Amino acid sequence: MGAKTGLLVYADGDLPEALRGVGKADRDRTVAMMRRLHPGRQIEECEGSTLWDGVYPPEGTTYAASWPGVDVIGDQRVMIDVPSQLPEHFVAASAGRRLVLHAMHSVVDWLAFAVWEDGHLVRSLSLSPDSGHHREHRRTTPLRAALLGRRPPGRRHLLAGRG
Repeated sequence: MGAKTGLLVYADGDLPEALRGVGKADRDRTVAMMRRLHPGRQIEECEGSTLWDGVYPPEGTTYAASWPGVDVIGDQRVMIDVPSQLPEHFVAASAGRRLVLHAMHSVVDWLAFAVWEDGHLVRSLSLSPDSGHHREHRRTTPLRAALLGRRPPGRRHLLAGRG
């Protein structure tokens, strides 16, 4: 069985702070968000769930909740090996916002995590130690570029051997 997640979270600002302020989901906001993300699809309301139970809904089902400043979606269809290949309509919906993807399947030791800012991928990581699968993307900031271009002083390659 193991732990599994297929989660997208949209936030207008600091995500942890936004989540601290949520209460019961706003039904009208949630329905409107789902219609924007899945135009033309039939949307059927179901009994409420908790975030704990909603991070990995049954196949073909999306659990969603919306509050001012933050939207949460649980869906197996966002469990993708390469976060940069998240369907464009999910990324486009993050214009002016932060989007976080968290996908995990503990039985196969797989995890994917990604962050978009205003529709641009800032960072992503996908790991599966058993298969050796590892992908990473980071936006290069001026500080990171400076650090990557600098070699530690006095660092040398050493060869050791027994003679």
